[in-house]
Amino acid sequence: MKYVKLLAAFTFLLLSQICHAQDDPINKIEYSEINGGKGGDKIHLIVTKDSLSYSASGGNLKPFVKHIQTPKGMWSKLTAILPFDGFKMVKNGRSQLSQDGTDITLAVLSNNVKYVVFNGYDDPAHYQVLIPFISYLQDEVIPKAKK
Repeated sequence: MKYVKLLAAFTFLLLSQICHAQDDPINKIEYSEINGGKGGDKIHLIVTKDSLSYSASGGNLKPFVKHIQTPKGMWSKLTAILPFDGFKMVKNGRSQLSQDGTDITLAVLSNNVKYVVFNGYDDPAHYQVLIPFISYLQDEVIPKAKK
């Protein structure tokens, strides 16, 4: 009987978390890079279900701003591969700009929660869970935004 109550409590907790996640959907994803060794180049990407905004500026980049409609299927792909729980585990790193490195900031926002990871690659044990998501942003989303 004790195990049945424990199982029931666990099931209730799990279902309440699933319902909460559906009640509080992700509504914005932000990604930015600032390069210390490349003349301070900066890129900033904001993705929502409806729009994609990309800007670039800095020493080696011609200032560029573009706003387009989010391509069909991109938002659902992004939110499907997003390891939302992974954001909670990744520890923020230190700025790399003084060593001519790159600072990467990734933020996921819902109506009630904002998760931000700053230079999470300094925490390789937990950062691995974010790599497929970040690769998709860098390899698929940013090139579409630049076109």
